[in-house]
Amino acid sequence: MQRSGETRRRHAIAVTAMTVLALAGSATSSAVAQSSGAAPATPIIRAMLDSSAAAWNRGDVRGHLATNADSIEFMTRQGPVVGNATVIKMMTEHYFRDGKPIQQLRFDHVTVRPLGERFALAVGQFILSGGGLEDQSGWFSTIWEHRPEGWRVIHDHSS
Repeated sequence: MQRSGETRRRHAIAVTAMTVLALAGSATSSAVAQSSGAAPATPIIRAMLDSSAAAWNRGDVRGHLATNADSIEFMTRQGPVVGNATVIKMMTEHYFRDGKPIQQLRFDHVTVRPLGERFALAVGQFILSGGGLEDQSGWFSTIWEHRPEGWRVIHDHSS
């Protein structure tokens, strides 16, 4: 079954958001605090993205999106989707079947740029592959904020 351009785009957006969320939850506990109290962004966010993709690939949507702030703003072609619960629902409906991902997810070309002590920008490419479908890929940018619970995605824009 071929997917329309809109369906591929929505799928890519969902995958990116899930990945970012899952990573935030798994990597922050091992972070070493800087003198400012914020954990160093680059290694932690990279590890969180890896964990997010792993959660996606095992069918754990909530784990994939665990890095998201509850108030995340996730940009889609139809406009912003606000709130992690809404993003989880969107991802589950469009990218999973019977509790399993339709395609496997990985991130490439990831760079993390600290934006002061409490914020960071992560950009990269997401790739969805397998499932008997044509590979889908796109680019993402996420804005992260260091909060008491660790690094969290507050804004995700994937295309």
